[in-house]
Amino acid sequence: GNGPRSHLPIAIVIDKSTSTNDIKDLLNNCIVNLVAKMQKETIFRNAVDLLVIHYSSEHEVIADFETLDDVNPRSLVIRKSHGFTHTGGALLYVLQRLDEKKLEWKCNAEKYYQPLLFLLTDGYPDAGKGAPPNVKKVVDESYAVAANEIKNREKEEKLVFIAAGIEQQNGECADMAKLSELSIYPERIIHVKEVGHLNGIEKFFHLIYESTNATFSNTPVDDVINQIWFD
Repeated sequence: GNGPRSHLPIAIVIDKSTSTNDIKDLLNNCIVNLVAKMQKETIFRNAVDLLVIHYSSEHEVIADFETLDDVNPRSLVIRKSHGFTHTGGALLYVLQRLDEKKLEWKCNAEKYYQPLLFLLTDGYPDAGKGAPPNVKKVVDESYAVAANEIKNREKEEKLVFIAAGIEQQNGECADMAKLSELSIYPERIIHVKEVGHLNGIEKFFHLIYESTNATFSNTPVDDVINQIWFD
């Protein structure tokens, strides 16, 4: 359209720790398909700024607030699942980047929507077997700080946060109680089962798409979750 674009920051944070090895291909297919589908929508192309982070012990920026026109969906895939699950560190990094970006837009008098932040994990914050106590402490404390930060933003309606706690066919499962600590909205922490043709992971990526859509039509995200998840 003409005139300045309104930015919609969408952050997708994906666990690539060792335990995700069995679902790596599925996660990769899902994000490639999601972004390819988003690229077909003019309204998305004119607004979405995509931040994609893969994380395990470290976090890696895969797309750095790229417009959909600039993203190559194939570049978003996880190459290798490895390391432990430092969820708090990844979330704190993302929250900081979202804050910086919003400030930048504000200073440039550019319009923006409040960010959507999606987390996909099959575990719980974990420093790995045999980790020294100081590493374990950092992993636990950063998770608690991230939880606090997310909840504060939710209370101020400055962020929509939705998390997928993935249960794999091999029995690996996210700690749903621990995941629930990240949000004031229990219904936005979703237990996602990787089963059969009704694949929960695909469904969650569909939810990312529809939540993006809902932002433009001013539809409450909880309506979208109910429709997709609990119908």
